[in-house]
Amino acid sequence: WTKAAKLLEAKPDFMKWFIVLEEIPWDITIHIDNMEDERIPYDLTETQNAEEVYLIHLEKLRNARKKAEMRSAFKESLERSLFITPGKPWEEARSFIMSEEFYQWLDESVYMEIYSKHQKEIIEKAKEEFQELLVEIGRA
Repeated sequence: WTKAAKLLEAKPDFMKWFIVLEEIPWDITIHIDNMEDERIPYDLTETQNAEEVYLIHLEKLRNARKKAEMRSAFKESLERSLFITPGKPWEEARSFIMSEEFYQWLDESVYMEIYSKHQKEIIEKAKEEFQELLVEIGRA
């Protein structure tokens, strides 16, 4: 957390969001009554609560990134699979993914949404390929 707080100080817009108060602690300064200045007293970053909030936020970001990775992995898995064909119902395809790592990370509704989009894509692709085949046969 200390490294992250120091990185904040180096940011160009640091002074836009934080104020470094000469008088410490912040809760006995005149800044606390200044409704015009919404900047956060920088010494608040040195509190245990600030570190806890940071760690909670960091964990949320990591989980969000992992979920995004799992969404992507699921989509890639659908694209690579020979088992997933146009029109295959979700109920049948679902058994295909239950053993995969990404299955534990996402809600059922997310899988269904990704699968539905994938089905639309492969159905559209199948239609286009069928039309091309008909054109080729018509030329022959």
